[in-house]
Amino acid sequence: MKLNSKFIYNLSLLTLLSYLIIGVVFYFFLPEQRHFSFFLIPAVLYIVTILLHHKLIQTAEQNPKRFVPVFLGVTAVKLITYLVLIIAYVWAWTNYVVPFITIFFTLYIIFTVVEISSLLKSLRGTR
Repeated sequence: MKLNSKFIYNLSLLTLLSYLIIGVVFYFFLPEQRHFSFFLIPAVLYIVTILLHHKLIQTAEQNPKRFVPVFLGVTAVKLITYLVLIIAYVWAWTNYVVPFITIFFTLYIIFTVVEISSLLKSLRGTR
């Protein structure tokens, strides 16, 4: 099993759509709240999701019995990393905390749904 090109395509499309929505919202509706860091969120989520998805697919292929512990470990590390990122952001830029956390949380949920649905499809195909 390797990374599904459809997954990469869907994730890339989601990332581009995220950039478009963030750009439109903060250009037309909330220009005073616009900050460069908002445009880093989709890129960070995209890269982390691709890398961890690859690791999980690789684990499922090599040793299916290890998939659940690896999945839980990867998820825990990902959440802790994101928490550290959010805390660092809150410490550095206090004026933009609410939009940053709103964007981050919304995109995190969406990217996670796409990742989990792709993992489930991939794992069903290996039985």
